Amino acid sequence: MPRFLLDRCRTAEEAREALLGAKHYTRYSTCHFLVADATGDAFVWEREGDNAEHIVDAGAEPLIVTNHLLSTPAADREDHSHARLRLLERRVSDGVHAALDLVRAEETAEGQAVTLWRSEYRPATSSMTVRFLLGAEPERRYSLPLTITVGR
Repeated sequence: MPRFLLDRCRTAEEAREALLGAKHYTRYSTCHFLVADATGDAFVWEREGDNAEHIVDAGAEPLIVTNHLLSTPAADREDHSHARLRLLERRVSDGVHAALDLVRAEETAEGQAVTLWRSEYRPATSSMTVRFLLGAEPERRYSLPLTITVGR
């Protein structure tokens, strides 16, 4: 999907049109992609397991993407992913990475998922800040935030 958009689109608006005009197929699972351009226009493109498409445009607040579709109302959901989203929405003003530390998934005895990386994208400055899991030992270590700027 990223290559499809990079080869065809210069703006987020062109990406919306390309995604809605192309045939897509996903099997078994949902997916979402955050798409943004240098002007700050951004959206999340989502596909459900039944191949329904959704575009969620960014507003004035940070666009927070977790492990569920944004087009699914979060207010009435009680699952872990929606609880993480509500916590992030409340705490993002404390700083993005501080808020992300609060919801980082740590592997449990049942072998559930662990957060491998998380990122903060800033289209207006063509930059992103990312942190990575450095080790799988019991006391996991994450990298310091690394900021990358392109095209400037």
